[in-house]
Amino acid sequence: MPTDRDAALLRVRLMLFSRESDEGNGMRIPALVNAVLGEESDDGIIELVKTALAANQTLITMPEMVDGIIALSAWRDTQT
Repeated sequence: MPTDRDAALLRVRLMLFSRESDEGNGMRIPALVNAVLGEESDDGIIELVKTALAANQTLITMPEMVDGIIALSAWRDTQT
């Protein structure tokens, strides 16, 4: 299922903005994945994202993170 990148970025930005006043900066990975994909995500995709982020050795931007989550989801869909 293709995900609209612009809509995903908007959902993430809105979630981050709403959380700043309550909890400070940042977002838990499951919430980030759900915001990007626009749906409740299963543990499999969340673990893939956690693994990818843990393996990353450089700073990445929010758009790069969104693109990566979308790409991981698309890759996983082709594997099943």
